[in-house]
Amino acid sequence: MKVVYTPIAEISFDEKERILHVNVLENAEMSLENAQEHYNQIKNLVGDLKYLALVNSSRYYTIQKEAWEYASTKEIVANRVAVAHYESLVSNKLTANFFKATYQTAMPFRIFESREEALSWLRGFEHQL
Repeated sequence: MKVVYTPIAEISFDEKERILHVNVLENAEMSLENAQEHYNQIKNLVGDLKYLALVNSSRYYTIQKEAWEYASTKEIVANRVAVAHYESLVSNKLTANFFKATYQTAMPFRIFESREEALSWLRGFEHQL
């Protein structure tokens, strides 16, 4: 798998399983500008294929309101079917849950304790790929 780095994460795409693997970088700042670059790189990596996103958020990151709104729009994540975070730090869980409750998301989003739980949940969406 090809690995690409953005200001936010290390990303790779398993084309066979249609899973985008996202490993958040330590102290990543998800500003609007960084989010735009991040999602442009994802678009370059996955093309027009529908995919599932598996996010390792075990490292601390920050996210701005505008970046969450941008990343939650149908236009930006049109071919993302669902997203699962796993091994999230407590601070990351609190931030994600706040934004999820406050702002609309374009696709199903859940946080799990383990990678295996997250993958199991994501595989429930395989029929939509």
